[in-house]
Amino acid sequence: ALPTAPIAPIAVICLTQRALPTARKIASSLQGASVHGLRTRVSVKDVDVAFDDTIAHLQQTFSSDHVIIGVCASGIL
Repeated sequence: ALPTAPIAPIAVICLTQRALPTARKIASSLQGASVHGLRTRVSVKDVDVAFDDTIAHLQQTFSSDHVIIGVCASGIL
């Protein structure tokens, strides 16, 4: 059986406004997940966490033991 509570915090990374509906749908289906969006490309009011530097944010998020789900090209991860 799958655990009912998240093992670690979950960050759904969204780099474009177009990807935002998919990111929100994923986050809403996972307990405790938050949407992290690139400030220059998504509406800040539509994300839980806004960031300016994608690489630095991914490094910090990974170092903070978050599960990372990317709604983006796989090469960025």
